[in-house]
Amino acid sequence: MQDQRRSFLKHGTAAIGSLTVGLSTQASTHHGTRVDRRPIGLQIYTLGSAVEKNPEASFSAIAKMGYGEIQALTYAHLAPADLRRAAVNAGLLLRTTHLDFSSNADPSALLEIAHQLGVVQVASSVLAPIPQASSAYLQTTGSMTVSDFQRVAERANRIAELTLRAGFSYAYHNHNFEFLDLGNGVCGYDVLLRETDPRYVKFELDCGWMSFAGGNVCSYLQRHAGRFSSLHIKNFDRIGHSSTLDKTASSHLTELGTGVIDYRPILDLALAQGLSYLIVEHDPRNGVPISMDMVQREFDFLNGLLATTPPDTTHLA
Repeated sequence: MQDQRRSFLKHGTAAIGSLTVGLSTQASTHHGTRVDRRPIGLQIYTLGSAVEKNPEASFSAIAKMGYGEIQALTYAHLAPADLRRAAVNAGLLLRTTHLDFSSNADPSALLEIAHQLGVVQVASSVLAPIPQASSAYLQTTGSMTVSDFQRVAERANRIAELTLRAGFSYAYHNHNFEFLDLGNGVCGYDVLLRETDPRYVKFELDCGWMSFAGGNVCSYLQRHAGRFSSLHIKNFDRIGHSSTLDKTASSHLTELGTGVIDYRPILDLALAQGLSYLIVEHDPRNGVPISMDMVQREFDFLNGLLATTPPDTTHLA
């Protein structure tokens, strides 16, 4: 185990070193007009199976749109090293990935994937209170209790300690079910913030899902400054609608720039706090990804907002 940890620490340090080199030149690598020094990222889940079929073409296309980085996830038939190579060849940063920590997979094996991807942050898309498949867990989220979220927090603490020893940072990504009222005005997200160790556990704040459930993104950023590493940026046609992740929830997703979430104050706060990652994600509805034209328009919308956002004077982390 000690040999594994030493190996992970070595790989993690190398990844951080290569990241520093990439960031120094990244601002001028694409012909898309990007107005903020912090690159706009795209969670490649947005692109559906296109990435697995042809990662080189997919990444080349989004780089030409102006995106500066991608957030990865794993594919059954695509080696992490190949995904990394395709990103590098397209001139895209690859600093962060989602890994399936919810399952009973060996965390060491998952962190080896992170090493092969060359990232510095790993995130759990969902994290169940006990190891189980994400698909099974998502069917039960409507009945979560305070105790369940306390167990999620315990798992997050353990995973985050392992990832830190391996040279990575860890972030918990939310959906809407964390904001279900569990009684006395307490929601699961508050339990997670309270019960996780701020030295190890950061949060990838999905602004769309939080807002859809009725959570106030700006309030969380203000009250828990320092706990967030990244934003997932998406929009819905309504806010405060549902904290249940049922089949109809994704039908309310809408194109950035046409939804009801006001990203101006969110971006002002996020950039002032030096959040490292701004990531566009548009969940494929019923498994069908959005068009590449919309992927372009979503970049253009966010890029336009950043053009009128006070400049970020922090260093990329």
